[in-house]
Amino acid sequence: MIVLCSPTAAEPTRPRIERLDRELDQLLRELRVAMPGVFREHPKPRLVAISSRFALAGLVAPAVAMNGAILLVTDLLFDGAVVVVPAVLSAAVFVGLWFVLGELRRISSDRSHDEEAAT
Repeated sequence: MIVLCSPTAAEPTRPRIERLDRELDQLLRELRVAMPGVFREHPKPRLVAISSRFALAGLVAPAVAMNGAILLVTDLLFDGAVVVVPAVLSAAVFVGLWFVLGELRRISSDRSHDEEAAT
């Protein structure tokens, strides 16, 4: 059975949708006014610091999950201290590639920037 909506059946929802459209439009206009005021306060360094922390957390979460999976699989396959060795090695690889290498690159970049500024 096919039910067709008559214009009178759609009438009660139309004012609600129009009201929501007006509220959304008003909200967008308020945001356009507020945004320049926010950026006049120079939050850029703070935003960069916060986003850097979120990126760091985004790197730590998969590393912990992958190490947990490695530990689980090696625990099923082996007994004793052999279980911990692959997890520790993979953790060392993650820390080395993601954090130590990044820090060394930052230090090298800072040194070259300081040398360029001195000349």
